[in-house]
Amino acid sequence: MEPGIIRKLDESVVNKIAAGEVIIRPSNALKELIENCIDAKASSIQITIRGGGIQLLQIQDNGTGIRKDDLPILCERFTTSKLKTFDDLTSIATYGFRGEALSSISQVSMLTVTTKTRDQQVAYKATYELGLLKDEPKACAGNQGTTITIENLFYNLPSRLRSITKDKSTEDKLLAEVVSKYAVHNSHIGFSLKINNAQNSIKTQPKSTQVAAIRNLYGVEIARELLEVSLDDSNLKFTCKGLISKPNFSVKKTIMLLFINNRLVMSAVVKKMIDELYSSYLERGGKPFIYLSLNVDPANVDVNIHPTKNEVCFLHEETIVAKIRAHLQQLLQGKSETKVYLSQSILPGASIPGDETLNSSQFNKSLGEKSVSYPKQVVRTDTNLQKLDKFFTQSSVSNTPVSQEMEEIDDEENREPNCTATTIKTRTKVELRSLELLKEEILENSLPEWRKIFEELVFVGHIDRGKVLIQHNTELYLCKTEALCEELFIQQVINNIENFGILHVDPALSLQKLSYIALEELEASGTQPQTTCQSLLEQSEVIAKTLVSKSQILEKFFNIHITPSGELLSLPIILEQHTPVMAYLPNFILNLALCVDWDNEKLCFDTFSKVTAKFYGKICHKMALKDWNWIVEHVLYAGLKQYLLPNQELIDAGAIMKVTSTQELYKVFERC
Repeated sequence: MEPGIIRKLDESVVNKIAAGEVIIRPSNALKELIENCIDAKASSIQITIRGGGIQLLQIQDNGTGIRKDDLPILCERFTTSKLKTFDDLTSIATYGFRGEALSSISQVSMLTVTTKTRDQQVAYKATYELGLLKDEPKACAGNQGTTITIENLFYNLPSRLRSITKDKSTEDKLLAEVVSKYAVHNSHIGFSLKINNAQNSIKTQPKSTQVAAIRNLYGVEIARELLEVSLDDSNLKFTCKGLISKPNFSVKKTIMLLFINNRLVMSAVVKKMIDELYSSYLERGGKPFIYLSLNVDPANVDVNIHPTKNEVCFLHEETIVAKIRAHLQQLLQGKSETKVYLSQSILPGASIPGDETLNSSQFNKSLGEKSVSYPKQVVRTDTNLQKLDKFFTQSSVSNTPVSQEMEEIDDEENREPNCTATTIKTRTKVELRSLELLKEEILENSLPEWRKIFEELVFVGHIDRGKVLIQHNTELYLCKTEALCEELFIQQVINNIENFGILHVDPALSLQKLSYIALEELEASGTQPQTTCQSLLEQSEVIAKTLVSKSQILEKFFNIHITPSGELLSLPIILEQHTPVMAYLPNFILNLALCVDWDNEKLCFDTFSKVTAKFYGKICHKMALKDWNWIVEHVLYAGLKQYLLPNQELIDAGAIMKVTSTQELYKVFERC
């Protein structure tokens, strides 16, 4: 069989294929045109739609207009006023940049442009077909700005046209949704939308506010139940502003307006974060209203990854989303004490709503035998369902007693230092054979079936400071937090060597004093290590000198900064938003000097990870129980869910144990 001949496609075919990727439906065309209007500094945008945007889609603005000399190439591919070189993409601040929008639209419709700049005496009208100017631009009357008229969209793509014209009302809704979202984000611009010659379907005033726009477009009920979001992070170079619904308010369907660097985009990561965040507050079936505007350093954003520009990619996405989640969590906490319910009187003689219910036999018949699910097979998949904590009053949850060792530490002498975090901007690629071997061992020892349990876990609730319950499918598991976190931190250390964030310690702490405190505690407990020095002071000085001699290794690989005089300046960030319990810092310093093998590279990484994990995995007994529980659920178990690779050693140690399942519980109930 002869191979097929490779031929170069005709330019018209190439253009139609490209147009089909950029302009998927009328709402994509409208989005591109609105962005062009905003780039042109318009303060008023008027939109007219007929036939779901297929028959007519017209947009008029009062922006800067288009110069007459630019009209001949206006609808050719890759013609733009916003970009000159590829490097300009790293600092692009406008919506458009590729010069594909008008070209793509003109390939699949009849396009007419009427425009006038401030310096021109008259307006000019030009008609385009297949990306080319049909006739010379003609002078005509017109106001400053641009009017773009699209007629017979997809007339030369019959299959696309048939799929869209089946339900034009759906297209009308999508078009109105695009206008509404841009009207909220750009509340300083007046928007007007007319659908099928009706009165204004949407109308907002210029120089308005975002709350006023939401009240106008989404209703008074939503507008009066909003919390303002304002977050500025200089380390990661991003800001996040917006408005989110209170935890005591919900709508039937999630309304999300997400703008990244002023672009309307979709993000599965942000959507998942929002769903998980509100699951603790909203009733089953309740959804939030979210408007977020995220501004990231343009140099860290890649806007050119999707034909319709509906998606963007930026550096430190997971870290930034985690910080936003933490900020939103703080806003929502304490806002769910009260809830307002609206009631309505029942008219005399009217039946009570919901009174017409089916009994179980009627219900089974209405569904058919194959549709019936037994209760013991039902899995809780809705994260909006309540957690275990709801069934305990504050007094019924007892605090774990503070250990005797913690009680003996003098509060004044061992006051915890202030710690501030600095995250890394770019990851360093580390090519060490010893490190690769350790990573391979972690992967080889991992159990895929248990990894799946952690990936899909649903947090049920706290038993005490060190134990929690989680759910996977129909099974309930008891987890020991300290053991699981210790293994997590071992793996995180190995996987992030030379890529830790920095936890600055202020004021700097003396290594000699820290090790002296640890040695005193060991002496009191009768477990003091044997050394050649006699006094505790001499032993602590040797330990401090040992760590100073290893300061270059500690700084290069682990971001532990030590001064030549023996003062500790920083610790590594192993898990975002997590700070180790500083009361255990003296023991960590002692173990760092005595338990790490500094002579063998592989053993050094291995022993360091275990010593560090024991310190970072400690449970905090002094923190308020409510605050600790939040950290356990939203930081530690979020990290376990994302990163932990469970091994047989964890299972054998009872770090996670199956308690029961719905099938087993139903067997008990059936016998009762």
